[in-house]
Amino acid sequence: MTASELRLTRVVPASVEEVFEAWTDPEVLARWWGPGGSTVSEAEIDPVPGGRYRMVINTAEGNTLAMAGIYVAVDPPRRLEFTWRWEMGGPDDVESRVTVELTPMGDETELVLVHGGFPDAETAAPYSGGWEATLPGLISLFD
Repeated sequence: MTASELRLTRVVPASVEEVFEAWTDPEVLARWWGPGGSTVSEAEIDPVPGGRYRMVINTAEGNTLAMAGIYVAVDPPRRLEFTWRWEMGGPDDVESRVTVELTPMGDETELVLVHGGFPDAETAAPYSGGWEATLPGLISLFD
């Protein structure tokens, strides 16, 4: 891991299959994605290698954000890797890469998220807060 790469680990109270679905089913993803108080107004997801995704989020502060990318690797229900680029409202126009690894732990799942490919730590910094504010929504989906 480098200074321009984020790595977060969380335990989700659900099976790997349920957590994988939460990342790949647009209806489920729309229920948890985004920082607290955000709503997802569009979620298009084609979770196959080379498939595209696009999401539009309306934040609690009244901002509209849109991000899109391409799935690089999809290994159900254990791994997703996709590119990330802001189309609207984001802090930069850099294409980065997100990897989500899911490991079963009994009735729970360990989620390891790595978001990297940033040119420097300054560009990566806003993403840490974004993920820190977004992942609790995934966890609370199963509480």
